[in-house]
Amino acid sequence: MSHPEQRRNASKYFLAACTRHPALQDYLDEVREDWFVEDNLRTLFNWVNLYTGESQVQRQSFYSWLSARYPEKDERPEEFNWAVGLMQLPLDQELGKQQFRKLKEFVKQDQLSHRLKKVEKQLSDLGSERSIEELLKGLEDFSVEDTLLGPKWSDDLDLESDYIQYLMKGQNYFFETGQELIEGKIRTEFPRMDQLMGGLQPGRLVVIGARPAVGKSLTLLQWAINVAKQEKHALYMCLEMTRYQILDRLLANFSDTDMHAIATRTVEKPQWERILDACQNKIPGFQEYGRWTEKKNHTLTSIRRAAREAKQQGLDVLFVDYLQQIKPDPLDRHHPPHIIFGNITRGLKMLSMELNICVVVAAQLNREFDKGDAEPQLRHLKDSGSIEQDADQVILLHSPSDKDPNDKPGMVRAFLRKNRHGATGVVDLWVVKKRQQIGEVAPMDLAEYQKEWDKIGR
Repeated sequence: MSHPEQRRNASKYFLAACTRHPALQDYLDEVREDWFVEDNLRTLFNWVNLYTGESQVQRQSFYSWLSARYPEKDERPEEFNWAVGLMQLPLDQELGKQQFRKLKEFVKQDQLSHRLKKVEKQLSDLGSERSIEELLKGLEDFSVEDTLLGPKWSDDLDLESDYIQYLMKGQNYFFETGQELIEGKIRTEFPRMDQLMGGLQPGRLVVIGARPAVGKSLTLLQWAINVAKQEKHALYMCLEMTRYQILDRLLANFSDTDMHAIATRTVEKPQWERILDACQNKIPGFQEYGRWTEKKNHTLTSIRRAAREAKQQGLDVLFVDYLQQIKPDPLDRHHPPHIIFGNITRGLKMLSMELNICVVVAAQLNREFDKGDAEPQLRHLKDSGSIEQDADQVILLHSPSDKDPNDKPGMVRAFLRKNRHGATGVVDLWVVKKRQQIGEVAPMDLAEYQKEWDKIGR
C-alpha cells in the first residue's frame, strides 16, 4: 500500500472512530484541518468536529445528526453518502488511537520532508566548495522549526512595524480626542469597571465570583445584552437555566416588568404593552448579535466546539454560567476537583487566545466567606488556585446588606481583586432583581439611588 493510501486510511478510520467514542475527543483537539490532503476528508473532519461537540448532550448517532443538518436529500453534498458509509466501519477505541498516531506520524514526515528540501536548497546555493562550517550551519537551521521563533525585538520596535503603527493609531486618537482607543475592546457599559479593566478585550479570561443569589448570573446576562447593543456577537451559555427562563429574564430587563409576573403569565395589561413594545422596538435592533445555548451537561470539549462554531459567525465574547457546573471530560472524571477545575480554567484561557475572543465565566465562592469575612477575597473562590493563575481579571461580587444592616438593599459591590493588565479597585452597583437589571452607581447620585432603593427594594 502506498504512502498516500496509508495516510488516507488512517484519516478515515480515526475520524470514524471519533464519532463513536467520546474519549477520543481529546485526540481530535490536536488535529488541524491542514492534516488532511483531500477535500472530502477536510469536510468530514469539520463535520466530526461539530458532531462530537453536540452529541454528548443530544446523544444521537452521527447519521441522525448529519441527516438533521441536511434534511433535504436533493440538497445533500456529495460527501454525505460517502461519510455515512464510512461510519459503518467496525472500529473500537484503541484502534482509533492507533490510527491517530499513524496520522500524526504521516504529518510529521511531511513536515520533515518540507524542511529537508529547504535545507537542500540552502546547501546547493552555497556552491561546490562549501566548508564544513557552512554544512553544519545548514543542518542547525534544519533542526529549528521556523514556527517556534517570532520576530526579533529590533524588528518589532522598528518605526514601520505593525506594533508601532498600532501604537501610533491609538496615540493619535488620544491626542485628537483625549479618549483611549483600544482595538477589539468591548464595553461592559459599567464606566468605572471599563476604566479599570480596559473593557472586555480579546484573549482574556474574566471570572466573576459570588455566593448564590448575589448577582453573578445577572451580571453576565446584562453584560451579554450590553455587548449585543454594541453590535458585537455574544454567546451566553447558561448551564442551570432553560431557554424560557433566560427569555423571562431578558424580557424583564427590556420591558421594566416584574420577572415573576412574566414567568407566571400574570402580567397586567399596561405591562403587557411594554413587553410587546420591547419585542417590536427595543430587541430587534441587535437581536442578531446575541444568542445562547440551552444545552446542559456541557464539558470543556463541548464548550470549545460551540465557541468555534459561533466564531465562524463572528463571536466576540463568550459568557459561561457557571464554572462549577461544567462537567469534566471523560478522561478527567477520576481526578480530584482541583485538577478538574484547573484543566477547565486553563482550557478556557487557551480558548480565548485561540479564537481571539473574551471569555467571561461565573464562579461560586465557597462557604468560608459566610463565616464572617467583611469582603470577599480570592481565597474564597472554590478551587481558587487555578482560577487565580489562569484568569486575567477576577471580579468578586458582594451584597453589603447581607453583612451590614445599615446598608440599603439593592446594592452590590464589585471587587476587582485581580487585574493582570492594570489596577484593582471597587465599584458600586445598583440591582433591581425583580426586573433583572444591574448597573453602575454614579458616585454623585448615591443619595438619590438610596432613596429609590427604599421604595423598590431588590
